[in-house]
Amino acid sequence: MMVYRIPSQQKIERFWQWFDENQQAFYQLVKENPQQVEQKISNRLKSLNRLVVPIVGYDEETKKAIFTLSAAGIEGVFPVVEETMKQQPHYDNWIFYAFKQPENVDENDFVPDTDYKVNQVYIKLSQNTEGQYVVDTFVVDYNPDDYYRLLSGIFKVVNKLLGEYKTVKLIDKVTVNPYENQADLSKLIELDLLLANN
Repeated sequence: MMVYRIPSQQKIERFWQWFDENQQAFYQLVKENPQQVEQKISNRLKSLNRLVVPIVGYDEETKKAIFTLSAAGIEGVFPVVEETMKQQPHYDNWIFYAFKQPENVDENDFVPDTDYKVNQVYIKLSQNTEGQYVVDTFVVDYNPDDYYRLLSGIFKVVNKLLGEYKTVKLIDKVTVNPYENQADLSKLIELDLLLANN
């Protein structure tokens, strides 16, 4: 695994100092135009590492802005995210996260970019020699013509269920297979629970 150079403490400090000077304006802007805030932060983050990705949003319930620093799923960039977020500031109106966090998935949602629902996907886990997991999926009413769209879509669901850190650290690969009333299968939606119990 290639590990990317961690930026100096001075560079990280300068980034957060710049963020501190702009955070109030960003807070106002993020409600209407989060993409513009992301672009501004992204341009500034290039001085730390070109692969880190800022994701910003606004939580109506708490009235707080959310800043997530993602490694774009690249494990070698994880230390850059971790070191940068060690110096994150603290404000009453912002929440900070290192890595994309797990999200709720409804089993009646569609697997992204497909006509299959999440509840049509069943799974079985096995471990490789490095201790990572292979997620074999078994899809009800599977059409082989949908293989690549399903593979991509199911991986997006896995990423959503587990969050970026666990997906990269724990999942080796995902396979797609037809469902044929196999015994001992679990629902895709139960993946995080299965990993916790393994």
